[in-house]
Amino acid sequence: MIKKQVTRGAMPPWFAAPTPSTHDTPWANDRSLNGHDKSTLLTWLESGRPQGDIADAPLPRKFHSGWSIGEPDAIFQLSQPINIKAEGTMPYQNVTVPTNFPEDRWVQSYEIVPTDRGVVHHVIVKVVEKGKSGTKDEERAEREATTPPTSQATAPAFCQKALPKNSRLEPPCISRSTTPPMAKPPRTS
Repeated sequence: MIKKQVTRGAMPPWFAAPTPSTHDTPWANDRSLNGHDKSTLLTWLESGRPQGDIADAPLPRKFHSGWSIGEPDAIFQLSQPINIKAEGTMPYQNVTVPTNFPEDRWVQSYEIVPTDRGVVHHVIVKVVEKGKSGTKDEERAEREATTPPTSQATAPAFCQKALPKNSRLEPPCISRSTTPPMAKPPRTS
């Protein structure tokens, strides 16, 4: 799966025009792979993914156990866990989470916290107003968080986004296979 996605340029995701191979990228957040890095990764994959020198390995990542954005005003969680297959690919898992707010709210920060970071690839949260289908672009506002590394966002006070009363959140979850199979619902604040 990694080889296929890297070869076709789908991963890592980078939607700007590619930088010519003779130039350094002008973008500070450029996640694309240059030709050398892509070749190194594909060679490593094709050679059975041998482990390198453990002394050169980075330190294990430590994830914050609480909320990175501070204590949220509201927390939304999927009502049912999503069963993750041990092998293979999975389609989007479409779920709906009602907000049940009796009045409009303004959102300045959000954070998506997977209950198991080992199986959640990313989550895209779509906000759909009550009475709307959520299938047309003009009927929805999207907030995306990719896990890892950017699972939260905070906007300046003057850039808050409206969360209409009684709207619903529709986060189609993208999971990756794991062994053993898992069932964990992510939560959003």
